[in-house]
Amino acid sequence: MPKIYILFLFLLVIACGSKNRCYINYGFKFPLSVTPKDVFSIGDTIWYEMNLSNQLLDENTGNYIDLTDYELFFDLTIGKVDTDFIYSANHLFDIHSQIGKISKKVNHFHYTYLHFSSINEKHFKIGLIPTQKGCYETEVSLADIFIEKEENDELNITETECWEKLWPDTYAFTNNGQCNHYLVDGICQYSPYDSTLACSVDSVHYTKGAYAFCVKD
Repeated sequence: MPKIYILFLFLLVIACGSKNRCYINYGFKFPLSVTPKDVFSIGDTIWYEMNLSNQLLDENTGNYIDLTDYELFFDLTIGKVDTDFIYSANHLFDIHSQIGKISKKVNHFHYTYLHFSSINEKHFKIGLIPTQKGCYETEVSLADIFIEKEENDELNITETECWEKLWPDTYAFTNNGQCNHYLVDGICQYSPYDSTLACSVDSVHYTKGAYAFCVKD
């Protein structure tokens, strides 16, 4: 009988914990400015700029969230999407910072991270200089470490006991929604990495941190 009673108490504790667990789904839009041009030449500079306040609007609630002393940084991905398909094409650009900092990592792919000037001066202006002609799609998004933090309930954006979530409602917003991804819509190539067919998707999705352009000689 005591064993049954203990088991009942254990199940009751689990049930109460599950019932009281709450979630916060943030909806932040990070305004991203990209040089508004469809075609560049090798050696041109394509500017990517973001300048955030420490008080960010959560569009899901209408409240401003204080991100003072909260570090954010972003991942820049570049794909070459013409006849010569390259999934990770960051190495085809010279990338430098006018404001903020960049860091890089190479394992199977090339990773470029964009950092603000400081934890409380949330501003970067990063220049991409193409070294090879072709058509490219780029995307700026929160670094993968924030996905890991979300999965492990370690975002710690505010002092709350609730599980904080950023996806799918948090993203960079390119040129106020004026996306030109139509340049590469519908292009499909076979990937040399896994022999699968890779296709560009529609432009509506690509207002979220992405931009497309072509580079000529």
